[in-house]
This record gives sequence, C-alpha cells and structure tokens, in this order.
Amino acid sequence: MKTRSELKDLAIASLKGKWGDAAVVTLIYMLIGFALGIVNAFIPVLGYLIMLLASLVIGWGYQVIFLGLSRGGNASVGDLFEGFSNGQFGRIIGTMALMCLYVILWCLLLYIPGIIKALSYSMTPFILRDTDLSYNEAIERSMKLMDGHKWQLFVLELSFLGWGILCMFTFGIGFLWLEPYIATTCAEFYKNLLEEEKNSVQTE
Repeated sequence: MKTRSELKDLAIASLKGKWGDAAVVTLIYMLIGFALGIVNAFIPVLGYLIMLLASLVIGWGYQVIFLGLSRGGNASVGDLFEGFSNGQFGRIIGTMALMCLYVILWCLLLYIPGIIKALSYSMTPFILRDTDLSYNEAIERSMKLMDGHKWQLFVLELSFLGWGILCMFTFGIGFLWLEPYIATTCAEFYKNLLEEEKNSVQTE
C-alpha cells in the first residue's frame, strides 16, 4: 500500500489544472444539499424522502466524479446526476441505501463498530461505478478489498483534520478545495487497493 503522502501527491497531480472545476462541482453539490434541506423543512415527510433518495444518488455521483478525475478525466457538474440516467438509478439507490442501513444498524449496537463497518463498506460507490455488481455483492466486494486496510483509510482521512480546522477560519470557503482533495485521495486509495489485489493474484 502506498503511503499517505504518496496517495496525497497522486491526488494533487490528478487535480492539477482542474482545481477550479472541482471547486465549482463541490459548490453545486453543497448548494443542492442545502436546497434539499429546505425542501425537507417545508414538506416534512415527502421532503425527507426526496432528500434521502436524491442525496444518495447525487452523493454517489460526487464520489465517482473524483474517481474519474484520478484517471485523467474532468470534473463536470453534469456528472453529479449520472446516477439518475442510463438505467442505473435502481441499482445505485438500492445499494447505497442498503449500505447506509447496515452502518446505521451497526451504530445502534455500538458507535465504534459502526465506524469500522463504514470504513469496510467505503469502496462500494467506486465498485458500483466500475462493475455491474449491486446490493450485497457490491458491499461484499468492498469488504474484501478493505480487509486489512480499514485502519489505513481511517488514518488517511484523519490526516485531513488539520486542513478542515483551517477551512473553518475561511468561513467554509476552503472546503470547496479541501473536499475535492479528500475525495480524489480516497479514489487513489481505491485504485491502490485494486493494484494490490491484481499483484497478489499474479504472484499466486
């Protein structure tokens, strides 16, 4: 597994010349979340359902945008809504909802097991993008990839805490650049997991 510094350097390299587009995508993503929150406030039951469904699909879209960017692609606002097209909606919404349900159930038992399971399931959005797997198959694939790597991802994500604190002093504006940085680094982590798996198979 590459070091945290190596993964972050790869993310920065992928974002080179694309920081502006990534910040715009992040701004739109945040504004959509704000708008969904307003809908939920004014239409409590129906609004909550709309917010839940839309946030799962758009949240998936946000994550896979940076997987594509890490592979040489571009950050496009339209890609936030990819999950609503091409017949993917049911597969994505069902899998993401199931993943969230599992995490919530684990958190009801104890908070720490919930965190561990969230880390274990964290590659599921990327797997949905790369494969035809769905529901438990996609989640189990994530669990397999993350076997032995959950602590590494936890420490990697924790390493951004200092940047997050600094962003608060910018009235949150800094998050427009921090969030793409984190998302792209996580995408690089996923790519590294795939490389390790491939190398492991070849050496067997």
